[in-house]
Amino acid sequence: MFSGIPREMIDFFLALRFNNNRDFFEQNRERYERFVKEPLQALAQAMGPTLAGIDPQFDVRPARVVSRIRRDTRFSHNKDPYRDHMWLSWRYAGQATADAMGFYWDVSPEATHWGFGYYAENKQTMDRVRRRIIAKPQEILDLLAHCGIPERFALQGDAYKRLAVPPEVPEALRDLYVKKGFYFQNTTGAQDFDALFSGAIVQNLQKDFERVAPLYDWMRGRQLDEIET
Repeated sequence: MFSGIPREMIDFFLALRFNNNRDFFEQNRERYERFVKEPLQALAQAMGPTLAGIDPQFDVRPARVVSRIRRDTRFSHNKDPYRDHMWLSWRYAGQATADAMGFYWDVSPEATHWGFGYYAENKQTMDRVRRRIIAKPQEILDLLAHCGIPERFALQGDAYKRLAVPPEVPEALRDLYVKKGFYFQNTTGAQDFDALFSGAIVQNLQKDFERVAPLYDWMRGRQLDEIET
């Protein structure tokens, strides 16, 4: 049974932030394996049945779910070789991160975030969402309320600055209407990490992921392709 993220994980991230080099990492590899990699894989294992229940096509293998701590610096101005944070992500096997709609959870010394959505822009899906917003706005309003949005999850993502919003779009849906992509996210700051350091993190994530599962299904569903008359 998963008993929580060890506090030593946060300590390791902070130490790595100020010693971001290969010598330090190799000298502290045992700390990384024990307090970062192994607990994250255990959390991924504990969450696997929940995510498979939401979407059987998700790749729930822990080795695929847990991010790498080594950064790809080839195309980045930031040449630090290691991350001072980690994440879990559930998406379809073989699907590029930028194209995938999936669930995620991350942890850093400052905060932990979780939710679902797109990592990058997705014009095709958002065009379909916009058509549905115009056709059946109340359907979407009811679904968002059922899933705890915005009380529990906040809508995030870049927005078009000059996209015209039809006057019939309700005020509560205008932010969603202008998105280039989207993700719905919950955030806990470091001052509220108690659940993170206990087994309650699993129950909390299971409850929240299952709560937004209907919205995930809706975003995946055929109704977005229906032609309204």
